[in-house]
Amino acid sequence: MCLLIVFILMIKFSDKLKLPKIIKPILIAAFFMICIIEIFISIGGSLSYKTPEAVYRHNVKNDYIEIAEGEDSCAFLYKSQEATFSQLFVLKDGDKYRKCSYFDKKIIYSTFHEGVSVDLIHIKNTNDYYLCVWDVADDIQISDNLNTDFHLIYEDLTNLNTIICIESIPYDSDYELYINGSIVSFE
Repeated sequence: MCLLIVFILMIKFSDKLKLPKIIKPILIAAFFMICIIEIFISIGGSLSYKTPEAVYRHNVKNDYIEIAEGEDSCAFLYKSQEATFSQLFVLKDGDKYRKCSYFDKKIIYSTFHEGVSVDLIHIKNTNDYYLCVWDVADDIQISDNLNTDFHLIYEDLTNLNTIICIESIPYDSDYELYINGSIVSFE
């Protein structure tokens, strides 16, 4: 409502400020773009469900392969229809769950370590971190200094042996990840 009042005042005073005539259509277009963005943000944030699985079922048609659970979020790993792996992050919001938006998560580290893709993802406003590891190989050894039990998933994607892993980890500055015995630096 406040946005509407500001918009009306801007249009009314644009004539008195003797701005070029092109400014009025630009202001109108900007107003409608902002309204559309606000509608999409409010709709996305209002879709909440009782369980993380319900959020997943609403957003993805395929079955999930793995679920990694943090304190205030979880991550679903699934194979998309294009025969690639994807993730869906779900955030706990009070006693309900909702899909993480683009702004709710941040990749804080991403690298290729000896040919292995490693991503460390933080869910903002939580202490939840997810480690995603992906490799095209016959075998891989993943360990860390916390003795995490990494669940490796072996799939044959388009005649490639693919190994993928997603885990919730208690990441801090002392965390160390080892791939095939070699330490991965998070700096």
